[in-house]
Amino acid sequence: MNKLLSYCFLFFVVPMFSQTNIYDISRSGDLEALQNIYKQSPELINTTNNKGYSPLVLATYHGHTDAVDFLLDHGAEANTNSLYGTPLMAAVVKGYYEISERILQSDVDVNGSDQNGTTALHYAVMYKNYNLTKLLVLYKANPLIKDNRGVTPLDYANMYKDKELQNLLTKI
Repeated sequence: MNKLLSYCFLFFVVPMFSQTNIYDISRSGDLEALQNIYKQSPELINTTNNKGYSPLVLATYHGHTDAVDFLLDHGAEANTNSLYGTPLMAAVVKGYYEISERILQSDVDVNGSDQNGTTALHYAVMYKNYNLTKLLVLYKANPLIKDNRGVTPLDYANMYKDKELQNLLTKI
């Protein structure tokens, strides 16, 4: 009987708590597991889960630079747009400069928007992240794109009366 319980535990309980899919692996940043799953099923790299997240969005949001690099180097689509935005938006919202820069180097649409018309530059300005605002402008992010409420990143900077943001956005 104990042997039967041991087998049941190994085959039914342990898998429930292990990382078994590319989404969990990307979320955790386990680079070795990501490499292994890619070797077995490279087509999974650009799939989305039931919530619309790609492996790249998940690795980005959770700040796993090595996983982001691996995914981008192996063909992950940087312009995917989940219900909550793009990988670039995830990096900007979380304030990850290095990951944002890496995504920008991957031929991403710097002016891509989410379902609200919000761009990564909108988020950088809303969060008053000067370094990311400067980086996005360097990569030609447009401060005059309106979101669905008709507000541009420059409008937000003006609303905040933030001279530094205003200067960054008008040096184009």
